[in-house]
Amino acid sequence: MTVNEAMLQKNAQREKALSDAARKTEELDEKYPDIAEIDKELSSVSAQIISALSSENCSERIEKIKERNLFLQEMRKEKLISYGISPQYDTPVFSCPLCSDTGYDGKTFCSCVIKACARDAYLSSGLGKALLDQTFENFSLKYYGGKAREDMSDVLDICLDYASSFGNGANLLFTGGTGLGKTHLSSAIAQRVIDKGYTVVYESAQNVFDDFETVRFGRGTADTSKYLNCDLLIMDDLGSEFSTQYTASVLYQIINQRLMNGRSVILSTNLGAKELSKRYGERIYSRLLGSFDTCVFAGSDIRLIKLGE
Repeated sequence: MTVNEAMLQKNAQREKALSDAARKTEELDEKYPDIAEIDKELSSVSAQIISALSSENCSERIEKIKERNLFLQEMRKEKLISYGISPQYDTPVFSCPLCSDTGYDGKTFCSCVIKACARDAYLSSGLGKALLDQTFENFSLKYYGGKAREDMSDVLDICLDYASSFGNGANLLFTGGTGLGKTHLSSAIAQRVIDKGYTVVYESAQNVFDDFETVRFGRGTADTSKYLNCDLLIMDDLGSEFSTQYTASVLYQIINQRLMNGRSVILSTNLGAKELSKRYGERIYSRLLGSFDTCVFAGSDIRLIKLGE
């Protein structure tokens, strides 16, 4: 969702809130003539002020109009209460109390617009709902014991720093067995990065390679440009794909082009250093050693631990 689309959505929400409130006011005026009389006078306040602006005693007249306006509002409130009706009955109910669904907070776009754009970006990143559920806030070190907890505390600090300073072209390599939190911290980083306005694409290595093969061998269409042009590419399960010379070539192309353009990459794999070197060759392994900060995930499978709770 673009900012323009989010603003159109807020405008529609505001129009609905105002329309609902106006309908309720009409209902009150039809049922209670005394309320209708007050509303009629209240609706003329703007015209009275405009008229007063051209008079010699402008300030005095406007002050009296204001006093009368406050008196009428208080009278209306008391009458509604006497009829057993909430004074807020026909007050517009906006989805965002900060901007009253205008989309602006006075100086710039309201946080509700920014959040709407970010939420849409979460869903289009490839991580979807995981971005809402897997955050830094709910990443717990309690599932790691002994030395693993110390190691994972360091990994968490690296990831927090990476997310807060994103934009300098830095890259991360997550290594370690399944169920140790690699996807969770990938999601947490992605959420922070998206909230800053950057684009993120998350995909399994197999699906990335499949898309390139689809285009290369004319099997169909696929958007491979997103893997090269997004601000942050997160490739998960590297090493689980069917390995060929072509997949190694694609991996090198992605890493090399993104490094040259200063675009960040997070690679997540169950393979260790020696396995990576053997599987993808020295050329790629050299890139990983020289341009990526390695985070080694330690401990036991958290999913199995949670099942036993």
